[in-house]
Amino acid sequence: MQFYFPDKVKQAYILEVFKYWVREYHVDGFHMMGDHMPLTIIGTEPMLADTKFLYNNFPVWDIYGYSKPKFKNLAICNDDYMYNFRRFLKSDEGQVTAVIEGMRGIDESLSKVHYITNCNGFTLMDLVSYDRKHNEDNGENNRDGNPYNASWNCGIEGPTTKKSVSKLRRIQMRNAITFNMLSQSTPMILAGDEFCNSQKGNNNPYCIDGPVTWLNWKDLEKHKDIFEFTKMMIELRKSNAILHMNRPFRMTDYCGIGTPDLSLHSEEAWKTSIDDLTRHFAMLYASDYTAYNIDGKKREGVKPSGEYIYIMVNMHWTPHEFAIPNIPEDKQWSVLIDTSKDISEEKPLDNLKKMLIKDRSIIVLIGR
Repeated sequence: MQFYFPDKVKQAYILEVFKYWVREYHVDGFHMMGDHMPLTIIGTEPMLADTKFLYNNFPVWDIYGYSKPKFKNLAICNDDYMYNFRRFLKSDEGQVTAVIEGMRGIDESLSKVHYITNCNGFTLMDLVSYDRKHNEDNGENNRDGNPYNASWNCGIEGPTTKKSVSKLRRIQMRNAITFNMLSQSTPMILAGDEFCNSQKGNNNPYCIDGPVTWLNWKDLEKHKDIFEFTKMMIELRKSNAILHMNRPFRMTDYCGIGTPDLSLHSEEAWKTSIDDLTRHFAMLYASDYTAYNIDGKKREGVKPSGEYIYIMVNMHWTPHEFAIPNIPEDKQWSVLIDTSKDISEEKPLDNLKKMLIKDRSIIVLIGR
Protein backbone atom coordinates (compact mmCIF):
# COMPACT_ATOMS: atom_id res chain seq x y z
CA MET A 1 0.00 0.00 0.00
CA GLN A 2 1.11 3.56 -0.65
CA PHE A 3 0.72 6.09 2.17
CA TYR A 4 1.40 9.81 2.09
CA PHE A 5 1.86 11.63 5.39
CA PRO A 6 2.07 15.46 5.54
CA ASP A 7 4.77 16.95 7.77
CA LYS A 8 2.23 17.91 10.45
CA VAL A 9 1.41 14.26 11.20
CA LYS A 10 3.26 13.05 14.31
CA GLN A 11 5.82 10.30 13.80
CA ALA A 12 4.40 8.19 16.62
CA TYR A 13 1.03 8.21 14.85
CA ILE A 14 2.66 7.18 11.55
CA LEU A 15 4.22 4.18 13.27
CA GLU A 16 0.88 3.16 14.76
CA VAL A 17 -0.81 3.40 11.36
CA PHE A 18 1.65 0.92 9.85
CA LYS A 19 1.37 -1.46 12.80
CA TYR A 20 -2.44 -1.30 12.63
CA TRP A 21 -2.55 -2.25 8.93
CA VAL A 22 -0.09 -5.09 9.48
CA ARG A 23 -1.88 -6.38 12.57
CA GLU A 24 -5.47 -6.04 11.38
CA TYR A 25 -5.18 -6.55 7.62
CA HIS A 26 -1.87 -8.44 7.26
CA VAL A 27 -0.51 -5.95 4.72
CA ASP A 28 2.93 -7.16 3.63
CA GLY A 29 4.47 -3.81 2.69
CA PHE A 30 4.22 -0.05 2.27
CA HIS A 31 5.49 2.60 -0.11
CA MET A 32 6.01 5.62 2.16
CA MET A 33 5.52 9.15 0.85
CA GLY A 34 6.36 12.31 2.80
CA ASP A 35 9.39 14.11 4.22
CA HIS A 36 8.87 13.47 7.92
CA MET A 37 9.01 9.68 8.28
CA PRO A 38 10.29 7.94 11.45
CA LEU A 39 12.75 5.83 9.44
CA THR A 40 15.02 4.64 12.25
CA ILE A 41 12.07 3.66 14.43
CA ILE A 42 10.41 1.81 11.54
CA GLY A 43 13.66 0.02 10.70
CA THR A 44 14.18 -1.16 14.27
CA GLU A 45 10.58 -2.00 15.25
CA PRO A 46 10.42 -5.81 15.89
CA MET A 47 6.77 -6.05 14.84
CA LEU A 48 7.65 -4.66 11.40
CA ALA A 49 10.81 -6.70 10.82
CA ASP A 50 9.10 -8.82 8.14
CA THR A 51 7.19 -5.95 6.55
CA LYS A 52 8.57 -4.41 3.36
CA PHE A 53 9.09 -0.64 3.34
CA LEU A 54 9.91 1.41 0.24
CA TYR A 55 11.25 4.94 0.60
CA ASN A 56 13.72 7.40 -0.96
CA ASN A 57 16.49 6.23 1.36
CA PHE A 58 17.16 4.94 4.87
CA PRO A 59 19.73 5.80 7.58
CA VAL A 60 21.50 2.43 7.33
CA TRP A 61 24.02 3.09 10.10
CA ASP A 62 21.36 4.16 12.62
CA ILE A 63 19.32 1.04 11.87
CA TYR A 64 21.95 -1.68 11.45
CA GLY A 65 25.30 -0.35 12.64
CA TYR A 66 27.98 -2.89 11.70
CA SER A 67 25.50 -5.77 11.30
CA LYS A 68 23.62 -6.83 8.20
CA PRO A 69 19.93 -7.74 8.12
CA LYS A 70 18.94 -11.39 7.71
CA PHE A 71 15.91 -10.22 5.74
CA LYS A 72 16.28 -7.04 3.68
CA ASN A 73 12.83 -5.56 4.26
CA LEU A 74 13.88 -1.95 3.62
CA ALA A 75 14.16 -0.87 -0.01
CA ILE A 76 15.27 2.32 -1.72
CA CYS A 77 12.66 3.53 -4.19
CA ASN A 78 13.43 6.86 -5.86
CA ASP A 79 13.62 8.36 -9.33
CA ASP A 80 17.43 8.48 -9.73
CA TYR A 81 17.60 5.29 -11.78
CA MET A 82 14.63 6.36 -13.87
CA TYR A 83 16.10 9.68 -14.96
CA ASN A 84 19.64 8.32 -15.50
CA PHE A 85 18.38 5.60 -17.81
CA ARG A 86 15.89 7.84 -19.61
CA ARG A 87 18.66 10.31 -20.43
CA PHE A 88 20.98 7.51 -21.57
CA LEU A 89 18.18 5.99 -23.64
CA LYS A 90 17.89 9.20 -25.67
CA SER A 91 21.69 9.43 -26.04
CA ASP A 92 22.42 12.26 -23.62
CA GLU A 93 26.08 12.59 -22.74
CA GLY A 94 27.58 12.08 -19.28
CA GLN A 95 25.30 9.17 -18.30
CA VAL A 96 27.31 5.99 -18.88
CA THR A 97 28.91 5.77 -15.41
CA ALA A 98 25.55 6.12 -13.65
CA VAL A 99 23.98 3.56 -16.00
CA ILE A 100 26.68 0.96 -15.37
CA GLU A 101 26.32 1.48 -11.64
CA GLY A 102 22.53 1.29 -11.98
CA MET A 103 22.82 -2.07 -13.72
CA ARG A 104 25.34 -3.70 -11.37
CA GLY A 105 24.77 -1.91 -8.08
CA ILE A 106 23.79 -4.02 -5.06
CA ASP A 107 23.59 -2.98 -1.39
CA GLU A 108 24.10 -5.63 1.28
CA SER A 109 21.84 -3.87 3.78
CA LEU A 110 19.09 -2.35 1.65
CA SER A 111 17.10 -3.65 -1.26
CA LYS A 112 16.36 -1.40 -4.22
CA VAL A 113 13.39 -1.07 -6.55
CA HIS A 114 14.20 0.37 -9.98
CA TYR A 115 12.01 1.45 -12.87
CA ILE A 116 12.02 3.52 -16.04
CA THR A 117 8.33 4.44 -15.76
CA ASN A 118 5.97 4.56 -12.79
CA CYS A 119 2.42 5.69 -12.02
CA ASN A 120 3.52 9.33 -11.75
CA GLY A 121 4.40 10.44 -15.28
CA PHE A 122 4.66 9.13 -18.81
CA THR A 123 3.95 5.55 -19.77
CA LEU A 124 6.70 3.79 -21.74
CA MET A 125 4.87 4.37 -25.02
CA ASP A 126 4.53 8.08 -24.26
CA LEU A 127 8.17 8.28 -23.15
CA VAL A 128 9.25 7.51 -26.74
CA SER A 129 6.40 9.43 -28.40
CA TYR A 130 6.37 12.88 -26.75
CA ASP A 131 8.97 15.53 -26.02
CA ARG A 132 6.56 17.48 -23.84
CA LYS A 133 3.63 16.78 -21.55
CA HIS A 134 0.13 17.28 -22.98
CA ASN A 135 -2.16 17.74 -19.99
CA GLU A 136 -4.68 20.07 -21.62
CA ASP A 137 -7.58 17.73 -20.83
CA ASN A 138 -6.93 18.19 -17.09
CA GLY A 139 -8.41 21.68 -17.24
CA GLU A 140 -5.36 23.52 -15.86
CA ASN A 141 -4.00 24.91 -19.14
CA ASN A 142 -1.22 22.31 -19.16
CA ARG A 143 0.35 23.85 -16.05
CA ASP A 144 0.07 20.70 -13.92
CA GLY A 145 2.43 17.73 -14.02
CA ASN A 146 6.21 17.56 -14.18
CA PRO A 147 7.52 19.68 -17.09
CA TYR A 148 10.73 17.61 -17.28
CA ASN A 149 10.32 13.99 -18.32
CA ALA A 150 13.69 13.19 -19.99
CA SER A 151 11.65 11.90 -22.92
CA TRP A 152 12.24 11.87 -26.67
CA ASN A 153 9.60 11.57 -29.38
CA CYS A 154 11.98 9.92 -31.90
CA GLY A 155 11.35 12.68 -34.42
CA ILE A 156 7.61 13.38 -34.42
CA GLU A 157 5.40 14.52 -31.54
CA GLY A 158 2.59 12.08 -30.77
CA PRO A 159 1.01 9.36 -32.94
CA THR A 160 2.46 8.89 -36.42
CA THR A 161 2.17 6.66 -39.46
CA LYS A 162 5.79 7.25 -40.45
CA LYS A 163 7.36 3.79 -40.45
CA SER A 164 10.91 4.86 -39.57
CA VAL A 165 9.71 6.71 -36.45
CA SER A 166 7.42 3.86 -35.37
CA LYS A 167 10.26 1.36 -35.81
CA LEU A 168 12.66 3.46 -33.73
CA ARG A 169 10.06 3.85 -30.97
CA ARG A 170 9.71 0.07 -30.74
CA ILE A 171 13.49 -0.36 -30.58
CA GLN A 172 13.63 2.22 -27.80
CA MET A 173 10.88 0.44 -25.87
CA ARG A 174 12.76 -2.86 -26.19
CA ASN A 175 15.92 -1.10 -25.00
CA ALA A 176 14.09 0.26 -21.94
CA ILE A 177 12.60 -3.15 -21.10
CA THR A 178 16.04 -4.76 -21.48
CA PHE A 179 17.66 -2.23 -19.14
CA ASN A 180 14.90 -2.76 -16.59
CA MET A 181 15.11 -6.56 -16.66
CA LEU A 182 18.92 -6.80 -16.73
CA SER A 183 19.61 -4.46 -13.81
CA GLN A 184 20.52 -6.22 -10.60
CA SER A 185 18.02 -4.70 -8.17
CA THR A 186 14.27 -5.40 -8.18
CA PRO A 187 12.54 -4.25 -11.40
CA MET A 188 9.12 -2.64 -11.37
CA ILE A 189 6.96 -2.68 -14.50
CA LEU A 190 4.20 -0.11 -14.96
CA ALA A 191 0.99 -1.95 -15.84
CA GLY A 192 0.23 -1.53 -19.52
CA ASP A 193 3.80 -0.84 -20.62
CA GLU A 194 4.01 -4.44 -21.78
CA PHE A 195 1.47 -3.69 -24.50
CA CYS A 196 2.25 -0.04 -25.32
CA ASN A 197 -0.45 1.66 -23.24
CA SER A 198 -0.61 5.40 -23.93
CA GLN A 199 -2.09 8.30 -21.98
CA LYS A 200 -1.82 10.56 -25.06
CA GLY A 201 1.11 12.45 -23.60
CA ASN A 202 -0.69 13.19 -20.31
CA ASN A 203 1.73 12.73 -17.42
CA ASN A 204 -0.71 13.67 -14.66
CA PRO A 205 -4.21 12.36 -15.51
CA TYR A 206 -5.29 12.18 -11.86
CA CYS A 207 -8.67 13.80 -12.58
CA ILE A 208 -9.65 11.76 -15.64
CA ASP A 209 -11.83 8.66 -15.44
CA GLY A 210 -11.99 7.67 -19.09
CA PRO A 211 -10.11 6.06 -21.99
CA VAL A 212 -6.93 8.07 -21.27
CA THR A 213 -6.49 6.34 -17.90
CA TRP A 214 -8.13 3.02 -18.65
CA LEU A 215 -6.10 0.04 -19.85
CA ASN A 216 -7.34 -1.05 -23.26
CA TRP A 217 -6.84 -4.81 -23.24
CA LYS A 218 -7.37 -4.94 -27.01
CA ASP A 219 -3.91 -3.36 -27.27
CA LEU A 220 -2.51 -6.66 -25.99
CA GLU A 221 -3.09 -8.23 -29.38
CA LYS A 222 -2.27 -5.09 -31.33
CA HIS A 223 1.15 -4.82 -29.66
CA LYS A 224 1.80 -8.51 -29.12
CA ASP A 225 5.45 -8.14 -30.19
CA ILE A 226 6.27 -5.93 -27.19
CA PHE A 227 4.24 -8.19 -24.89
CA GLU A 228 6.16 -11.28 -26.03
CA PHE A 229 9.48 -9.44 -25.75
CA THR A 230 8.66 -8.44 -22.17
CA LYS A 231 7.83 -12.04 -21.27
CA MET A 232 11.09 -13.21 -22.85
CA MET A 233 13.14 -10.71 -20.84
CA ILE A 234 11.39 -11.72 -17.61
CA GLU A 235 12.16 -15.37 -18.34
CA LEU A 236 15.80 -14.54 -19.11
CA ARG A 237 16.15 -12.79 -15.77
CA LYS A 238 14.42 -15.54 -13.80
CA SER A 239 16.41 -18.34 -15.40
CA ASN A 240 19.83 -16.77 -14.76
CA ALA A 241 20.61 -16.17 -11.09
CA ILE A 242 23.68 -14.10 -11.99
CA LEU A 243 21.24 -11.39 -13.18
CA HIS A 244 19.70 -10.99 -9.74
CA MET A 245 22.46 -11.54 -7.18
CA ASN A 246 22.08 -10.74 -3.47
CA ARG A 247 25.63 -9.48 -2.97
CA PRO A 248 27.87 -6.86 -4.63
CA PHE A 249 30.11 -7.84 -7.52
CA ARG A 250 33.83 -7.80 -6.70
CA MET A 251 34.87 -7.65 -10.38
CA THR A 252 37.77 -10.00 -9.65
CA ASP A 253 38.40 -13.73 -10.09
CA TYR A 254 38.04 -14.49 -6.39
CA CYS A 255 36.98 -18.09 -7.07
CA GLY A 256 39.92 -18.93 -9.34
CA ILE A 257 37.76 -19.95 -12.31
CA GLY A 258 39.64 -17.83 -14.85
CA THR A 259 37.05 -15.04 -15.20
CA PRO A 260 35.86 -12.24 -12.88
CA ASP A 261 32.28 -12.36 -11.64
CA LEU A 262 31.62 -9.19 -13.67
CA SER A 263 33.88 -7.39 -16.13
CA LEU A 264 33.54 -4.38 -18.44
CA HIS A 265 34.41 -4.37 -22.13
CA SER A 266 34.12 -2.23 -25.25
CA GLU A 267 36.03 -2.06 -28.56
CA GLU A 268 38.72 -4.11 -26.81
CA ALA A 269 38.04 -7.16 -24.66
CA TRP A 270 38.66 -6.64 -20.94
CA LYS A 271 39.03 -2.89 -21.42
CA THR A 272 36.57 -0.03 -21.39
CA SER A 273 36.87 3.71 -21.85
CA ILE A 274 34.29 5.71 -19.95
CA ASP A 275 34.01 9.48 -20.25
CA ASP A 276 31.24 12.03 -20.64
CA LEU A 277 30.98 11.38 -24.39
CA THR A 278 30.78 7.59 -24.11
CA ARG A 279 27.42 6.11 -25.03
CA HIS A 280 28.36 2.42 -25.31
CA PHE A 281 29.77 -0.32 -23.09
CA ALA A 282 29.61 -4.07 -22.53
CA MET A 283 29.28 -6.26 -19.43
CA LEU A 284 30.32 -9.91 -19.05
CA TYR A 285 28.77 -12.04 -16.29
CA ALA A 286 30.20 -15.43 -15.31
CA SER A 287 27.30 -17.50 -14.00
CA ASP A 288 29.52 -19.92 -12.07
CA TYR A 289 29.80 -17.34 -9.27
CA THR A 290 26.24 -18.13 -8.23
CA ALA A 291 27.64 -21.45 -6.91
CA TYR A 292 30.11 -19.70 -4.58
CA ASN A 293 29.83 -17.56 -1.46
CA ILE A 294 31.37 -14.11 -1.24
CA ASP A 295 34.42 -15.66 0.47
CA GLY A 296 35.02 -17.92 -2.53
CA LYS A 297 33.84 -21.11 -0.85
CA LYS A 298 31.60 -23.48 -2.77
CA ARG A 299 27.91 -23.47 -1.85
CA GLU A 300 26.72 -26.89 -0.83
CA GLY A 301 24.29 -28.49 -3.29
CA VAL A 302 24.68 -25.78 -5.96
CA LYS A 303 26.13 -26.88 -9.30
CA PRO A 304 27.88 -24.29 -11.50
CA SER A 305 26.08 -23.73 -14.80
CA GLY A 306 29.21 -22.79 -16.73
CA GLU A 307 27.29 -20.13 -18.68
CA TYR A 308 28.39 -16.63 -19.61
CA ILE A 309 26.16 -13.64 -20.37
CA TYR A 310 27.57 -10.79 -22.43
CA ILE A 311 25.53 -7.56 -22.73
CA MET A 312 26.58 -5.09 -25.43
CA VAL A 313 24.93 -1.68 -25.13
CA ASN A 314 25.10 1.03 -27.79
CA MET A 315 22.93 4.08 -27.18
CA HIS A 316 24.94 6.18 -29.65
CA TRP A 317 23.34 7.34 -32.90
CA THR A 318 26.13 5.59 -34.83
CA PRO A 319 27.09 1.87 -34.86
CA HIS A 320 30.00 0.67 -32.72
CA GLU A 321 32.17 -2.42 -33.00
CA PHE A 322 32.50 -4.48 -29.83
CA ALA A 323 35.10 -7.10 -28.96
CA ILE A 324 33.78 -10.54 -28.02
CA PRO A 325 35.74 -12.01 -25.09
CA ASN A 326 37.15 -15.52 -25.26
CA ILE A 327 35.37 -18.16 -23.20
CA PRO A 328 36.37 -21.82 -22.64
CA GLU A 329 36.79 -23.82 -25.85
CA ASP A 330 33.88 -26.11 -25.03
CA LYS A 331 31.50 -23.11 -24.97
CA GLN A 332 29.90 -21.30 -27.89
CA TRP A 333 28.44 -17.82 -28.06
CA SER A 334 24.86 -17.41 -29.30
CA VAL A 335 22.81 -14.26 -29.88
CA LEU A 336 19.95 -14.30 -27.40
CA ILE A 337 18.55 -10.75 -27.61
CA ASP A 338 18.83 -8.14 -30.35
CA THR A 339 16.66 -5.09 -29.68
CA SER A 340 17.13 -3.79 -33.22
CA LYS A 341 14.93 -6.64 -34.48
CA ASP A 342 11.22 -7.25 -34.02
CA ILE A 343 11.83 -10.91 -33.10
CA SER A 344 14.81 -12.27 -31.18
CA GLU A 345 15.69 -15.92 -31.70
CA GLU A 346 18.71 -17.74 -30.32
CA LYS A 347 21.29 -17.93 -33.07
CA PRO A 348 24.77 -19.53 -32.68
CA LEU A 349 27.75 -17.37 -33.63
CA ASP A 350 30.81 -18.49 -35.51
CA ASN A 351 34.16 -17.80 -33.90
CA LEU A 352 33.80 -14.04 -34.13
CA LYS A 353 36.22 -11.74 -32.36
CA LYS A 354 34.33 -8.55 -33.17
CA MET A 355 30.67 -7.66 -33.62
CA LEU A 356 29.10 -4.48 -35.01
CA ILE A 357 26.20 -3.24 -32.88
CA LYS A 358 23.71 -0.98 -34.61
CA ASP A 359 22.91 2.49 -33.31
CA ARG A 360 20.55 2.64 -30.30
CA SER A 361 20.59 -1.14 -29.83
CA ILE A 362 21.41 -3.81 -27.27
CA ILE A 363 22.62 -7.33 -28.05
CA VAL A 364 22.81 -10.03 -25.39
CA LEU A 365 24.98 -13.10 -26.02
CA ILE A 366 24.93 -16.31 -24.01
CA GLY A 367 27.87 -18.67 -23.92
CA ARG A 368 27.18 -22.29 -23.11
